[in-house]
Amino acid sequence: MGINNTYIITIKEEDRAKAVDYLLANCNINPNQLPNPLESKDNCLSLKVKVDIPIKRYLRNYYRYGRYNSDYQEQKIEHLISDGYSKIGCVDIDTKEFESKINLRFVCVTSTMSELFTDSESIRNWFIELCKATNAETGMYDRENHYIELFWYKGIRKSLKVGDKILNEIVYPIEDGISSLKEPIRNLLKSGFDYSYELERK
Repeated sequence: MGINNTYIITIKEEDRAKAVDYLLANCNINPNQLPNPLESKDNCLSLKVKVDIPIKRYLRNYYRYGRYNSDYQEQKIEHLISDGYSKIGCVDIDTKEFESKINLRFVCVTSTMSELFTDSESIRNWFIELCKATNAETGMYDRENHYIELFWYKGIRKSLKVGDKILNEIVYPIEDGISSLKEPIRNLLKSGFDYSYELERK
């Protein structure tokens, strides 16, 4: 089994249509996924993302070697880039509904894609824009065996890491309007996602 890092966006049920509109505008959609990719049996999406250096490395599959520096390599991937954007996918998407809310889950299908999702600021910005477009309550990045990162909370961009094993022991101090990380992660647990992480200590 590879590493399957995941972005999880929590929205209100009433904002479902906004999520669909964002996906239609910012993904390569197959005809069989229309008119609503969230309800399609084909749950594979290709994200249209502005190319940055980690994406270039991903396109050339150079993560293992850590080098991207030649004109030859640039020419080899130029057909994958259009107007500064490239498609990243297949990314699996599924939804979990609970208490008039929806968790949108975008799952990397390979370990290499998981590395890309961790490294690329362009991909992070893609999900931040999704949060903005849908008035998302929370945006979380699940690094599987490492930690869960809360990067968006009710209009605030943050980078806070936590694991559910200590949710009943730790209450975070008020910081920029965030009084606790318990609520967003409990939302994940209520919606049926299971986690077994520990707090990443620095």
